Amino acid sequence: MKKVLAGVILTMTAASVSAANYYAPSDNLIGGLSYVSLSEDDVDVTVGALVGSIASQHNVTDQFSLVPELRLGAGVKDDKVVLGEVKLEYFAAISVKAQLDVTDSFYVYASPSYAYRSLEASSGIDIGSDSDFGIGAGAGFEFYPGVAAELSYERFSNFGVASFGLKFPM
Repeated sequence: MKKVLAGVILTMTAASVSAANYYAPSDNLIGGLSYVSLSEDDVDVTVGALVGSIASQHNVTDQFSLVPELRLGAGVKDDKVVLGEVKLEYFAAISVKAQLDVTDSFYVYASPSYAYRSLEASSGIDIGSDSDFGIGAGAGFEFYPGVAAELSYERFSNFGVASFGLKFPM
């Protein structure tokens, strides 16, 4: 199943690069900075991270676009459990958003994702490093030309990721 989902992500990325009608200007690179709250299912833990992203928007029509995105982040908020303090070492994800512009300034999207995260307890115990496929959805509001605020949620088999961030042209 993971190989099938990886194939779907790679196919969507390749299709967005090669087959899309480019209505966007040539500078369609998008940067982002967001706060991510990661909730672990196996251990009752919620940690926070500051995540940077880079994406490339490829318009298929004037209202629909595919947006491959790479996100990398590090933990900034720890949680306390029986094992001591738990911290997020790092978080990395790749996704392809299918984005629909509802109005000129409001859009919604869904995305398959592949993510990797590493948690560690202050006692030195490695709680877990895991990679997994997931699915997510979100919405964005462009409040200044090219600058948008986004709110999203992604669900993976053992953890959930909620995020709020800003996107801007590069």
